[in-house]
Amino acid sequence: MASVQPTLFTRGALDFWRLWLVGAVLATVRWLETIVVAVFVYSETGSPFNVAVVTMLRLLPMGLFGAFLGVLGERLDRRIAVIVTVMVVSSSSLSLAILAWAGQLAVWHVMSVLPGSLP
Repeated sequence: MASVQPTLFTRGALDFWRLWLVGAVLATVRWLETIVVAVFVYSETGSPFNVAVVTMLRLLPMGLFGAFLGVLGERLDRRIAVIVTVMVVSSSSLSLAILAWAGQLAVWHVMSVLPGSLP
């Protein structure tokens, strides 16, 4: 009897689709957050230069450390790596949300919290 190899559309690929969905949601939220931060910085400072600096600060770590963290991610259990990544990004986003809700959010808060450092 021949064994059936799982494809992308069989029940055996459920873990793949879960991982893909979490990655897609995380990437979408990160880009939306980048846009919101740029709008916030512009509304607070009125300076396109400050918007460019904040955007660069948020995306630069991804470019500098992305390859190294990608190699590390391949060596670790993917499930654990995704959970840790989501927890770190969520905690930094939550801290910004709490500051915004309290009316205390300043541009330096946005510059110091870098959720883009995890690919």
